[in-house]
Amino acid sequence: LEVERDQQGPTARDTISILSHFFLAVFTLEALLQAMLYGRHYLRTDWGKFDVGLTTVCVIAEWILPLTVESAGLTDGLLAFRMGRMLRVARALRLLPRFQVLWMLVRGLGTATTTLIWAMVILLAVISTFGLFGVEIMRFS
Repeated sequence: LEVERDQQGPTARDTISILSHFFLAVFTLEALLQAMLYGRHYLRTDWGKFDVGLTTVCVIAEWILPLTVESAGLTDGLLAFRMGRMLRVARALRLLPRFQVLWMLVRGLGTATTTLIWAMVILLAVISTFGLFGVEIMRFS
């Protein structure tokens, strides 16, 4: 979105910026209303945590950081936070029935993350061990 935004004219850039702020305000209002309506139960659900976390990161990236970063002259640091905008699309897609299979896969990957991390640690240890043995063998030959 940022690459396309830079290649467009100033009117398109202004329109995209206004729409971005508008949708962020809508998402923030939605999260606040749901938090007021459901109370603590809203923050105990996974989707509630996701909504609040995503909205918080986007508010920081769009409204708070530009004020502090532009005054310090460090505008390159915003790129990582701006990539969080893609999570908004995922947030909206979770409501569509066609994406239920995708969400099942994402949940499965999320529950398998611990197993995958331990498998990576074991592979790293095995590769490192054989690498050290190889270096030692090559040194003496």
